[in-house]
Amino acid sequence: MEDVFVLSGVRTPIGKYGGGLASVPPCDLAAQMVREAVKRSGTDPVDVGHVVFGNVLHTEKRDMYLARVAAINGGLEVGTPALTLNRLCGSGMQAIVSAAQAIMLGDCQVAVAGGAESMSRAPYWLPGMRWGQRMNDGVALDSMVGALTDPFDACHMGVTAENVAADFGVSRADQDALAAESHRRAAAAIAAGYFKEQILPIEIRARGARPPSSTPTSTSGPTSASRTWRNCGPPSRARALSPRATRPASTTPPRRWCSPPDHSTAGPA
Repeated sequence: MEDVFVLSGVRTPIGKYGGGLASVPPCDLAAQMVREAVKRSGTDPVDVGHVVFGNVLHTEKRDMYLARVAAINGGLEVGTPALTLNRLCGSGMQAIVSAAQAIMLGDCQVAVAGGAESMSRAPYWLPGMRWGQRMNDGVALDSMVGALTDPFDACHMGVTAENVAADFGVSRADQDALAAESHRRAAAAIAAGYFKEQILPIEIRARGARPPSSTPTSTSGPTSASRTWRNCGPPSRARALSPRATRPASTTPPRRWCSPPDHSTAGPA
């Protein structure tokens, strides 16, 4: 079997739910990351033999071909094989595993792997639209909440987390302490510039443009973070996930740049 080496890596900032990245389709995010990752690796795009992307929530019709769109729009050859997979929260990791396996088995010499997700753009489904709503009220189903719901017991993922915490004796105070420490570490890492190299700024067409920035717009200290979390309700809440890339540059209308995240309000990528 062939040995596998990581040549480069890049990601977008982490977006809030309904925040700065909400207007950017995952396919466009993914394409920009493919282009940048290949560029940083020093690899000729012609040599990339496989592209794998993890994605759970399809936000538009292109997302069904997400890896393929990311590959072509990311500057790779039209004949480059591409695979879009879904392993729920582990989709991005599975993409890396699958790409590594392709190299190990000799299917290709170079592969690109990643994940793209946007809860902010998750659509509502209209089941009655296909054959008609014959009688009574119709419904619009929230695909985002559906993805966070256990298909067997019909309970929300947050409820499952609280059940696990109860089973293993993890108190709310312990969760708050861990969350506050995680926030403190994230704020310190941002202040030290540890994330700058791995984050590619995202250009967003919007009114009221602001200049590029490499720091978050606001970051609370660990004390205020701890106080805020203690005043919250149940510990489990839906968080925005960032996809993995960015829209190509445009001249008009004015642009807003998305900075690295305020970790007090955004979940991990």
